[in-house]
Amino acid sequence: MPSILYVGEDAGLVATRKLLLERAGNKVFSATNELEVIAACDRQIDVAILGEVPSLVVKKGLANLIRSRCPAVKVLELYASYQGKSLDDADAFLQTPVEPQILADCAGSLARQATVQRAQKIRGEAAAMRKRSAEIRQVITAAQERLYDSRRRKS
Repeated sequence: MPSILYVGEDAGLVATRKLLLERAGNKVFSATNELEVIAACDRQIDVAILGEVPSLVVKKGLANLIRSRCPAVKVLELYASYQGKSLDDADAFLQTPVEPQILADCAGSLARQATVQRAQKIRGEAAAMRKRSAEIRQVITAAQERLYDSRRRKS
C-alpha cells in the first residue's frame, strides 16, 4: 500500500484530501507544520504532496525538510495558477483545483516509481554485499591455506 504525506496549511482541506487519497487505497499521513512533517518522515513515505502553504518560501523550506529527512521520497507540488510552480526539484506538478481521481492517480504513479527505485537500491546493496562476502571468503580461504602450508612445513 503506497504511503503518502500530504502537507498543507488549511486543516479542512488537508483532511478532505487525506480522505480522498485513503479511499483510493493509500496510507496517508497529514501535516500542517514542520513538527508533523518530521514525525511523518520517521515512517517510510513514498510520496510527499505539498499543497497550500502560506508562502513560497515556506513551501520551499518544507520541501527541503522533506528531502533531508526522507531522501527517497517523490515530491508532488500542488500549485495555484496565480502563484506558479515553486519547487524546481519536484518530481511532478498539478495545478489546483485538481480532480480527486487525478490527484490519486498521480500520487499512485509516483509511489510506484519510488517503490521501483527502492527495490533497485536494495538489489544493488545486496549485490555489493554478495561481492564483499565472496571477497572475505577468498581472504579466509587464502589464510587457511597459508596456515595449513605452514603447519605442513613444520612437521
